[in-house]
Amino acid sequence: MKRIVQKRRPGPRLLAATVAAVVMGVGLAACGGDDDGGGDSGGESNKVTFALGFSPNYGQVSFFNALLAGYYEDAGLDVDYVVPDSTQTAAKLVGVGRADAGEFFGLDPISAVGEDIPLKVATTWAFGQLGLMADPAGDVKSVADLEGQQVGIFSGLPYSEACRPRLLEANGLSPDSVDTVDVGFNSVTPLLSGKVAAAEGGDPAETVTYEIESGNAPTYFSYDEVCAPFLFGVFVNDEWASDNPETASKFIEATLQGAKLANEDPEESHRLFTEEFPDLEQPLLQFEKFGEATCGPDAAEEGLGYNPSGDYEELIQLSVESELIPEELSVDEVVTDEYLPEEPVTSSAC
Repeated sequence: MKRIVQKRRPGPRLLAATVAAVVMGVGLAACGGDDDGGGDSGGESNKVTFALGFSPNYGQVSFFNALLAGYYEDAGLDVDYVVPDSTQTAAKLVGVGRADAGEFFGLDPISAVGEDIPLKVATTWAFGQLGLMADPAGDVKSVADLEGQQVGIFSGLPYSEACRPRLLEANGLSPDSVDTVDVGFNSVTPLLSGKVAAAEGGDPAETVTYEIESGNAPTYFSYDEVCAPFLFGVFVNDEWASDNPETASKFIEATLQGAKLANEDPEESHRLFTEEFPDLEQPLLQFEKFGEATCGPDAAEEGLGYNPSGDYEELIQLSVESELIPEELSVDEVVTDEYLPEEPVTSSAC
């Protein structure tokens, strides 16, 4: 299996990685391999190129487990991955066919479909949260305590831009009653240094980093009090998946086997990742927390990777209200269950 990997900085965070460009157009075009090698399913190609959303990190544990533990190979697939640069998002690469599938989080797939990019969510591999972190030993004990305070916010993340005002208003504050400071995607450092009273962070992600660096879990005010959850998963190029349905289904099922490993054995997941990327400092606790996040609320009945249609409906409405998309979309325009396994992948840990 050929893998295309970019140079990367040590210790990237899911919501805090700075992605450097190394994958150029010619490299992307070649990442499927050196021949056309179809698979054994009716002439379908067995090659899959996956676009990461950021540099390799614990948030992609389901994919890397499937790749490094051999689940894709066992399914007869030849899987590569690419890392987009700052101008080439995973959605754009998937939309133009330079990748067959890609990683998403938050409102990515909805905004992409709203821009007529031909992709659909094929599986939701983790259920996370985004919200505001505060020092548990500090003065901020409630959202209302943020009035007049400086709050570190992520740079240009549509989900937080839409949900932060909702959380403030639900707690009796107007959005302009707090002084927001753009911290890019490094929100832990200014919070630890006391430069801000609160800062945006993902759970799992920045909340775990804060706990590791400070020794205490932060006080956390989750946006899912007023918004649907912050979802993570895989979208596929609609045309590619329609032309290669068996390959797409095998890819999703193998990926969910990777999610099962992440959920049931985070230590093995951490070992696989660390052996592949020895220069990256990815704490075991992050793998433990993200493995737990693969269990959606209905995972015991639906299995891993199910797509929560009600949450996507809420996220679509949120996207309309925040003017991320010009008009409302149906859930079927954004999400498909066609490539989920007929027999759900279940985990004993859910």
